[in-house]
Amino acid sequence: MTAKFTRINLLFLTITLPAVLSVQVKSNQHRYACGQRPINGIGVITSGQSTWPGQFPWHAGLYRTKGLGSEYICGGFIITDRFIVTAAHCTTAPNGYQIVPNGISVRLGMYELLSMTKNTQEHRVEKIYRHHNYTASSYMHDIALLLLRTVVEFNDYIQPICLWEQEKYGPGEGLVGLVSGWGITEYDMLADKLKAARLPMVGVLECLESDRDLFSQAIFDGMFCAGLTNSTNVCNGDSGGAFAININGTWVARGIVSFTGLRDSSVTLCKTESLAGFVNIPRYVKWIEKMVNKDRFVAIEPLAHHSEKTTDSDATTSTMIVSSSSISEKKCAQYHSSSETESRELSYLAYVSRNFPFTRKIDCFAVLISERFLLARADCCSLTASQAAYSGKEQFIIVEMEGRALQYEIETFHQHPDFARNPAENNLALIELNRNVSISSSQFVCLWTRAELDLGKIFLYSAMNESGKPLMDSAKCFNQLLAPSVMIERGYYHLVGIVVNSTCATIRFIKLQKFIPWIESIVWGRG
Repeated sequence: MTAKFTRINLLFLTITLPAVLSVQVKSNQHRYACGQRPINGIGVITSGQSTWPGQFPWHAGLYRTKGLGSEYICGGFIITDRFIVTAAHCTTAPNGYQIVPNGISVRLGMYELLSMTKNTQEHRVEKIYRHHNYTASSYMHDIALLLLRTVVEFNDYIQPICLWEQEKYGPGEGLVGLVSGWGITEYDMLADKLKAARLPMVGVLECLESDRDLFSQAIFDGMFCAGLTNSTNVCNGDSGGAFAININGTWVARGIVSFTGLRDSSVTLCKTESLAGFVNIPRYVKWIEKMVNKDRFVAIEPLAHHSEKTTDSDATTSTMIVSSSSISEKKCAQYHSSSETESRELSYLAYVSRNFPFTRKIDCFAVLISERFLLARADCCSLTASQAAYSGKEQFIIVEMEGRALQYEIETFHQHPDFARNPAENNLALIELNRNVSISSSQFVCLWTRAELDLGKIFLYSAMNESGKPLMDSAKCFNQLLAPSVMIERGYYHLVGIVVNSTCATIRFIKLQKFIPWIESIVWGRG
């Protein structure tokens, strides 16, 4: 980068590179907070000068398969262990169509463009999400997400960057950001080592005055201008990189490198004296959250074996009954008006446990929904029985209240009548305690009774995640013990589903809505 980089008139500048085997780095740490830079260096980078390895651990290189090798096309940046943000035009072929996902790979932890080290990883792309309003003939909505086939292993050289949320960081105007890339340098060649430059944000009027023909067709609330007119600029090959701001030691992506002016109509290279256009990330945070959660969560709908013939006696147990009384909501309001605990505490999480010599085993987590009942996976029961309800005497429940761990015996383990083990279907159970839990010292979770479900508003709750962070803020792999419940907020937190299994890529949960009549009939009767 010279003082330059970008995309020019939606055209790409690429270079053919030799095929290189990927190197997977194993990390000893399970979780990395976004916006951190473990590798520190000395000096301030200006005017497209050199960087040091690890200075931009979120930066990614995008490569397009070409024959037996690959060609570098753009930059990008890491936001989760499976998602990369880049510019939409980086995923667009010259004919305007989207490049097929298996034609793109992403390299992380790189410093030298043509060299992969022990700190480098390469990941193939599984899916590409271009913004639905993006078109190849426009500068607007120039944002895309890449879903990787494999999970990123974070280390000191590979880290996610935070996204700029206006509610958290404010409007973010008049800032000076750091941009990085291997884009065209002052010698009209791609940089062999990662370069960086400090660029100030520029107001709309100054932006228009600098090049009215260029920016008049691009200025809207989804972009902003930045740069200097002293040949410090972004250029071909830098598109997709982050406009990064340091907020009290945390690095936050405020924008995405998108476009700049051309030298002249006959040359598809950047004009170094031109200001540059950047995607305004706060405008797209909600869209990013929606896309990230779209593939992470898989809601399992219930299967009804009794739906062919339903009698009065089994009407309340059929899983396909979609209408529900207001018992759940009435009880939710009642519990919260009686409870002295804060609404965000996790005292409704409980352990289904067994004792062994010198140790205690946790079979699964359960969730308190009333003073006598908990919800859990049906396959959590240690006994093998065909009955719909039975006692599990060797198991017991541990509930943490006001800093104390209290033990409760299980009266009955009500497996759903349509539960099947192999393969697991309708994997849900109600655990009935032998005595009531105190309403004043515990919190009971409300049940989500609506059919609609916005995956972008879902939270995972677990004993290890007491702040209830949204999924996209998490950089670790969840398992069924660490992510027992799927929640959504509507005044109080509501239980949407119970996690039945998960990998680093996907979290599968049972959607509760169609089970509500069965739950209400056992827990509260017909009301």
